[in-house]
Amino acid sequence: MLWPVLALAALAGLGLCLWLLVQTRGRLQASEQLNQTSEKEVSALKAQLSALPWARLLLSAQGGAAVGQPASAAVAELLGLEAQSQVDPALLLARIDDPSRSKLEPALHALERQGTPFDLKVRLRDAARVLRLHGRPTGDRDNDDDGNKDAGPKDDGPKDDGSKDDSGPPAVIWLEDVTEAARDEGTLKARIKQMRAVLDCLPLPLWHRDATGALIDCNHAYGVAVDSEVAKALEDGAELLGKA
Repeated sequence: MLWPVLALAALAGLGLCLWLLVQTRGRLQASEQLNQTSEKEVSALKAQLSALPWARLLLSAQGGAAVGQPASAAVAELLGLEAQSQVDPALLLARIDDPSRSKLEPALHALERQGTPFDLKVRLRDAARVLRLHGRPTGDRDNDDDGNKDAGPKDDGPKDDGSKDDSGPPAVIWLEDVTEAARDEGTLKARIKQMRAVLDCLPLPLWHRDATGALIDCNHAYGVAVDSEVAKALEDGAELLGKA
C-alpha cells in the first residue's frame, strides 16, 4: 500500500516545482522591468548631460593616480585633441600655459587625494582660449561601502603588497569655454584703467562715498590735498573738509 503515499509525494513535489517555476518567472519579469526602467533612466540622464553647455572629463582614482577616461568630442575640441583621446591630469596640465599650470597642478592633486573641489580659470598653451575648470568628486570619502558615516578617519595604512592606499574618490572636471567673457573682462579693465588715468590727471580733488558716508574712492589730487597716497587715504578715510 505504498503507492498512495508515493503518488501523494509525487503530486506534492510537482506542486512545489510549479510554485517555484511561477515564483522564478515572476522574479525574472520583475528584473526585466527593472532593467528596462534603469536603461530608460540612464538614457534620460545621458540626454540631460549632453544638453549641458559644459564639457565633462571623468577621472577614476586607482592606486593614488587619477586615470583619464576617453575624452568626449566637446572636451577634445576645447583642448585641441582628437576625439576619444585618453585624457589624464598630465595631459591636461601639458595643454595649458605655465601660470595656469602652477594653479591647476596643486588643485588636481587635492582633488585626487582628498576630493577637494576647485574652480579655476586657465589659458591654453597653444591658443588664446580661456577655460574655466570646475573639479568635483563624484564619491563620498566620509561614507563607507555600506553608505554609513565613518566614525573615524579612514585607514590609509599599507595594503597587502606593502604600498599605501591614498587614492581619492572618482572625480569629474567640467570644462567651460569662457574666452569671450575673459576678453570682455579684459576690455572692461582696460577702460576702467583709462578712466582712472584721466581722473588722476585732473587738478581738482574728486572723491566718492557710500551710503554711510565712508570714503570709497578718490583721485590723485585728493591724495595730494590730504598729504597722503590714494591707497592710504582710502584706508584711513582721510577727510578733505576741515583740513587747513
